[in-house]
Amino acid sequence: MRTLNAAILILVMTLAGGVQGQETGGSLEGALVDPGGQPVPGARILVTGPNLMGSQSRVSNDNGRFAFHALPVGTFDLKIAAGGFHTLHVRGLAVRLGGRTNAGILVLQPRTTMIEDLVVIANSALVDPRSTIGGGNLLAEEFATLPVDRSYRGLATLLPQVQPSFLGDDVNFAGGTGMENGWFVDGMEVTDPVFNNGAMDLPYNFVRQVQVRTGGFQAEFRGSQGGVVNVVTHSGSNRRQVEAFGFWLDDQFQATPLEGVQDPELGGFSRWDVGAGTGGPFIKDKIWYFAAYNPAFDSQETGIPGQGTTLDENTTHRFAGKVDWRAGERHDLTLSLAGNPRRGDIAFFPVVAGIPSGYLNPDPVLITRKTGTIASSLTGRHYLGDNSLLESSISFVWNRNTWSPRTARGAEEIMYFDHGSDLVSGGTMFADGANWIHGLDTAFGVKATLPLGPHTWKFGAEYRRNRAKIKDDTSLLQSFPNPESGEDDFFLLEMRTHGTVADRMPSAFIQDEWILNDHLRLQAGLRWDGQYLENSDGDITVRLNDQWQPRAGFVWTPGADGKSKVTGSWGRFYQAISLWAPGQTLIRDATATMTWYDHDPRNDHSGGSVVWNSDVTIIDDLRGQHQDEWTLGYERTLDGRSSVGIRGIFRELREVIEDAPSRLQDGRFVWGNPGRGLLAEFPRAKREYSAFEVTYQLNGTDGNHLLASYTLSRNRGNTSGIFGSDFGGGNPNYSLQWDTMSWTVNGHGLLPNDRPHALKFAGAVESTPWLTVGGTLSWLSGTPLNEFGPDHVFLVPRGSAGRTSPVWDFSVRLTLKPGRRGTWAEDAKLLVDFLHIGSPRKATNVDQWHYLSFAEDGTPTGANPTYGMATSYQPPFALRLGAVMNF
Repeated sequence: MRTLNAAILILVMTLAGGVQGQETGGSLEGALVDPGGQPVPGARILVTGPNLMGSQSRVSNDNGRFAFHALPVGTFDLKIAAGGFHTLHVRGLAVRLGGRTNAGILVLQPRTTMIEDLVVIANSALVDPRSTIGGGNLLAEEFATLPVDRSYRGLATLLPQVQPSFLGDDVNFAGGTGMENGWFVDGMEVTDPVFNNGAMDLPYNFVRQVQVRTGGFQAEFRGSQGGVVNVVTHSGSNRRQVEAFGFWLDDQFQATPLEGVQDPELGGFSRWDVGAGTGGPFIKDKIWYFAAYNPAFDSQETGIPGQGTTLDENTTHRFAGKVDWRAGERHDLTLSLAGNPRRGDIAFFPVVAGIPSGYLNPDPVLITRKTGTIASSLTGRHYLGDNSLLESSISFVWNRNTWSPRTARGAEEIMYFDHGSDLVSGGTMFADGANWIHGLDTAFGVKATLPLGPHTWKFGAEYRRNRAKIKDDTSLLQSFPNPESGEDDFFLLEMRTHGTVADRMPSAFIQDEWILNDHLRLQAGLRWDGQYLENSDGDITVRLNDQWQPRAGFVWTPGADGKSKVTGSWGRFYQAISLWAPGQTLIRDATATMTWYDHDPRNDHSGGSVVWNSDVTIIDDLRGQHQDEWTLGYERTLDGRSSVGIRGIFRELREVIEDAPSRLQDGRFVWGNPGRGLLAEFPRAKREYSAFEVTYQLNGTDGNHLLASYTLSRNRGNTSGIFGSDFGGGNPNYSLQWDTMSWTVNGHGLLPNDRPHALKFAGAVESTPWLTVGGTLSWLSGTPLNEFGPDHVFLVPRGSAGRTSPVWDFSVRLTLKPGRRGTWAEDAKLLVDFLHIGSPRKATNVDQWHYLSFAEDGTPTGANPTYGMATSYQPPFALRLGAVMNF
């Protein structure tokens, strides 16, 4: 047995050399005392449950405490045996993803002949005794009753301080933009490594539980300026199970949508998907499996001005698989796989040159897009002694993004925008063939949990290498009438980037949780993250090695019942650099130029004059982008099924990395920190987010549940963050926000995702044995508006030109169970989703560009005819049908 243990430990430490970015399970703890309140050491505690292979056991320490780490999410029972005491059974302890379930202080009764073994039904709603984390958990049995998006990524918006964005980025967490989030599936980071906007897409049917973190996390977790979503997919068990499902939605069951002033005309559409998943044992209590597959098909009629309509078609193959192996009494291994490769033949309308009134041929917008992520990991857990744990894993995440012309003309000719006629012709912007980005993110390391008396130490190290191969050959020809010459001026934009860049990211952390007494815990930790950017020659050219992140917190549980807690935390959080900006600055011979011609260069390419090029200087003293955060909160369990909480948070952005022109470099662009070094003439980047939230949660055992929240918040500064929300987006760390000093005038104020009030409800009621009614309701304040002049100059202080209207959304899901007991259809469910009931279809954003030019005296002129007109609206009412069958 010792030889087997040693062999498995070597396997865990070598084959599975990396610690996962996020947890894939939770913990369970408690304390044992006698009737006089004295600790009971040396008791044997056995834990069992349907999601746990076999059982695990622990021995209580000198203080009577015990803890089980890295349990799978699910419900567990305890059996506690101690010499001289009756055996105690505790049933129904729910362990949640990333949390620690508190079994409380358990009183063992001296053994007599008068009573039998004692059985306690656990109160699973007791508060987490150690957590300072904001956010919450969503369980499969809960979100399966709600009218939510098909993807797990939309679930986060049910929680406080998580808002949908109508500005082009992903969901926004606690003042951050959609490019500042982290997304994890089974511990693997699946965030887009190049643009950091979005992540792997999986249906919620694959998901067992979702944990959303909006702040307050400790040193073991990598930083984020937004939020973190951690997902664990289903696993097998000793019982073989099969689930099949399908969903359908099309334009026949949708009200007429409103189109923004810049939107293409849309016609009929359909969205449907089918899928199945199965799990069970290869060997009972030894090897379990889970596998699922879900193809999804989308089609949309899209109008091309002047050319009729085209049919956009997308097919996505979503899958997930897992094998769990209990390799020994103290060793577990898990192999995970997930992916979502996608192909689409679509109409792509680039806005880099404005929006034309028409097209002379359809080829410029017809492209094939291939995207998707495939992720795999091998994870090991090795239990050392009764309470210590060693975890390790290695993961590989592949990403692809490919754009290619669909027609021969689209591949052979350059896109030509004639601003005199306001028409586009020719081919695509990718006229020489496909543009693509292929990424590979590799991570490995090790993490240990070591209880020592009243202290629980955690420490670990991790190494990641994020690599992107980039091919970008983009061309665009534009012509403008020249009133002086009577001829056209031609401007040719050419971008050429071929090469590979990478980011080496070593990390290490140490943290301690100190239990001072039954009521107070202190947490302190220190994390270090390095970033070393490689250029296309493989040389390290940018070093960020001073990213130290101290973090601290406390949890105070007043009273003897353990039903309430007061928490506080402070920490520094660094945001990793995604690879788009390094891809533009660290690849040898990469160019981006604008050349002027007095003739059409398609006929004669000679005689041009370069009027602009992207000459970017990398400075040596870059400081990592980061923010500081403070939180304070209170939570109380009311009746064993429900809880209330209040929480405050303050975030202050300390540093950003952006490209901007430097007077010290004769106007050349510098990639650096605004307000420092060669960019000292710019103001320091600033973003301050403050919020106060109130939450109520009901966790019923009868199928009823409710999550309600209200958030009061404010978001101010001179930068929206990594995503340039004011300026129509842009790329991470390479946006338009700092491209001219004139944009800093009136540049401080309310930020685009400032929503002072947010009210949300999500819940379900099992009204009869055959019908469950679930619903979501939200009301959000409108967002601030700007008044822009030429080149997006702020004409009035940022965010002071009014607000969009408040928006509300109401949706309902009816879950019908028509099957008769004892028949094959007993577990069949029919789902009817009424989406956006009574939708007011309010504008969610408007054109904020008021003037297009300046007069000679500097006053703005040339009013934009679409100023103040809506560019996007709320979605209309729609009806979606679904079916789920369990075998």
